[in-house]
Amino acid sequence: MKRTAIKPGVSKRHRAFLKEFQDARAAVVVRSHARCEIRVWDICTTRATHIHHQLRRSQGGSNDLDNLLACCSECHRYAHDHPTESYAKGWLIRSES
Repeated sequence: MKRTAIKPGVSKRHRAFLKEFQDARAAVVVRSHARCEIRVWDICTTRATHIHHQLRRSQGGSNDLDNLLACCSECHRYAHDHPTESYAKGWLIRSES
């Protein structure tokens, strides 16, 4: 059986996704004035350094501005570590499938 080597680098599809994400990231930072949009008050640093997908990428979440939140790293971690609260507050959205 002849085997072919895996091509190094990023696929065209992934490259397009990254470009779209970078453009959306810039728009979200402008929208939020670089402030955390989740704001778990006792841990929030208020400075947005992460972009959070409300509908996770693994569930088909897109880079649409409606699906993205600017957040600090502590609030981003909190949103993923506390899914029940995150779904209740809209930080995470369930897929409709």
